[in-house]
Amino acid sequence: MLVKTYKNTLKNIFRTKTFWLCLFVMLIVATQGALGGYYVGDDEPGTILSFNDYIQVISNCCITTLLQYAMPIFSIITVALIINHDYRDNLFEIEKSAGMKPSRYVIGRISALLTLNSVVVVLLHFICLYTYLSTRGWVKDMAWTKCIADSLPRVLRIDAFVAIPCIAFYLGIALLIGNVFKSGIAATIFSSSYAIAYYVFNLILRHKIGATYFNYFSPIPKKLRQYFHFYDTEWFDGLLKSYDLSIEKTLFCLAFLIGIFVLGSLGSYLITRKRTV
Repeated sequence: MLVKTYKNTLKNIFRTKTFWLCLFVMLIVATQGALGGYYVGDDEPGTILSFNDYIQVISNCCITTLLQYAMPIFSIITVALIINHDYRDNLFEIEKSAGMKPSRYVIGRISALLTLNSVVVVLLHFICLYTYLSTRGWVKDMAWTKCIADSLPRVLRIDAFVAIPCIAFYLGIALLIGNVFKSGIAATIFSSSYAIAYYVFNLILRHKIGATYFNYFSPIPKKLRQYFHFYDTEWFDGLLKSYDLSIEKTLFCLAFLIGIFVLGSLGSYLITRKRTV
């Protein structure tokens, strides 16, 4: 039953034109982010990338291009598609009449959403990074094959510990709002409004309001992303001291993001359990 719900959730998303349109837009976002560059002059002919530049671009492709607002809104839309389809066609009521338990139904849906968005963000991260590197002659004194081999674990690491927890945070919020209002539109409006508000505040107000929010309780906690920015490089220990980082603070940020996801999922389960045939 759980596997069936997981597969059906993915099928329902893949059947919508909205999903494919949004995915196409995300491909444009990733490509334009890479072509536009991240430093002054890095889009000019003859650009030579140092190893330091390369390491920072891995983080920038993920944080700046994907996570600021584009990928969160994409993930919220995937939730909205499922919420609308669920309540419009009474899918849970049908499954419940066939003996489906609410817990399996909710876990199957949430697992499908998390899997889909995780795969998308990883693929887009690679597309953004390799588009950037290939259009700038790769990295100085580093063969492109070695660059790819070196970047694989770095990309997967920052996606696993920064990007996916951030996406899970938004999924939890959107799922809860969507189920409370029984509307994917409500989930999109409220969750996307928060994502955009965070982007604006981070852009123009991060130095004017309390640092605690941006360091620990934002969708992309500063202490979390800074920890993995230069991870596994010669600059890592210096960064820990310069930015007052630690594994304990990093784990706290992760616990916050995952905690919001769990609470949103739990709330969705409790609401679903009350639905009647």
